Amino acid sequence: MKKIKYLILLLGLLIIPAFDVHASSASISCSSAGTVTVGNRITVTFTGNYSGNNRDMLMWRASGVEWTSSKLNANFSNSAIGEDGTLSRSYSFTATNVGTATVRLVNVDVADGDQLIGPGGVSNSCTINIVAPSPSSNSHNSSSSSSSSSSKNNINDKDSDNSLKSLSIDDQKLNPEFNKDTLEYSVELENNVEKIKINAETTSSKSSIKGTGEIDVKEGLNKIEVVVTAENGSTRTYIINATVKEKDPIKVKVAGKEYTIVRKLDGLKIPTTFTEKEITISNEKINACYNDNINYTLVALQDDKGKVNFFIYNERKNIYSKFNMISSTDLNVIVLKLEDKDDIPYNYKKTTFKYNDETIEGFVYGKSDFRVIYGINTVTGEEDFYQYDTKDNTLQRFFNEQTNLYVNLIQKCKLAFIILGSIVLLFTIIIIALLSKNVKFKKKYLKNRLNEIDDPNYNKIRYEDIEENNEELEEKLSKKELKKLKKEEKRKEKSEKTFLDE
Repeated sequence: MKKIKYLILLLGLLIIPAFDVHASSASISCSSAGTVTVGNRITVTFTGNYSGNNRDMLMWRASGVEWTSSKLNANFSNSAIGEDGTLSRSYSFTATNVGTATVRLVNVDVADGDQLIGPGGVSNSCTINIVAPSPSSNSHNSSSSSSSSSSKNNINDKDSDNSLKSLSIDDQKLNPEFNKDTLEYSVELENNVEKIKINAETTSSKSSIKGTGEIDVKEGLNKIEVVVTAENGSTRTYIINATVKEKDPIKVKVAGKEYTIVRKLDGLKIPTTFTEKEITISNEKINACYNDNINYTLVALQDDKGKVNFFIYNERKNIYSKFNMISSTDLNVIVLKLEDKDDIPYNYKKTTFKYNDETIEGFVYGKSDFRVIYGINTVTGEEDFYQYDTKDNTLQRFFNEQTNLYVNLIQKCKLAFIILGSIVLLFTIIIIALLSKNVKFKKKYLKNRLNEIDDPNYNKIRYEDIEENNEELEEKLSKKELKKLKKEEKRKEKSEKTFLDE
């Protein structure tokens, strides 16, 4: 009985799961010169220690620096890591604009439980200060230092205010209302308007302004720029999108909202990877944009507030849908709606975020800076998940395949433990049932045995009887029969004693 109890305890311990999915780990440090002059190259070096399988993605701000390393694709696996787990990786960039640029290396990892599955592991970044070339850089070394110092002092002493105090158009209303920090406005003009007068006043009396006064406009969109230049040379540009109504506007509805088709693309920036193409809508010739790789057509639509945006136009079905494209250095992705909710990446939730003042639908894991979108690559035509970094404004392919591998592994492990637990539970039930049956049998046997002993007609020969009446029995039974009888009665008495002890 005690052995059976120990067996049940051992089976119970086996039911407790004891597995874990270990994520790889990494630590990264970054170093660079810190400051570079426009037009010069700068090298950024990342060093670190890794364990496990890691994939890394180099990301940098789109403005300020240009990629100049030999390979444009900066992804690398643990093949770039030494046998001792150390990493040393350098990248070269060319400074393009005055300001600040950030180069960031992100370790993409996979984990389980409360840890992140997907992107967002260890990361580090270097900030690069980009300065303008010294005006005296071509002078002799003897005068270079004093000239540069003088130039810097003069720039620091000059007024840097390049904002407007007011901006308006005679007899017209700007949308939205003027604010010195709002740089783009729109206005809708009647079809007979050929000229408008733009009025503006600078905040600082030391700054200058271009783009005001009488401006000629034509039917369709007219993009007008008002440029303010501060005393120190810095500029700020205010944009007015003035749209002159067409004589016979073509009206369409998108998601219940009315828009007007823009026939000409003058003043509009054609999206990357698209080219201009003439199409026919309602028997009218319309200038549209077309991408041959993905067979997408874009049409410009204007809302009732004068704002113009591109929409995806399905010529066969004659329907329009929202167009949002997220772009990075060598990647352009049109955001698509994910139809099947089951395809949402594991542990990610629906969310929205801003990109170029447009609201984009995507997915987020916890409080991460990364957003995952579903879209189509405008070059390859591949529909997939892509990861956008809201902090660094960079885009790359989402490593969903790696995540799914780990998720499937975890699910298989869980299923295996469920099956194992079920088998152990079934085996335990069988053991308990057998034990219960054995107890009942013993109780019944004991009861019958006691009844036999209490019965006055009980004539069974016990072992004690055999010993006391040995001579009498020897006369009646043969030696063989007597020996067998003794052995049987001794076994029965031993069984009864063992049963009572238990």
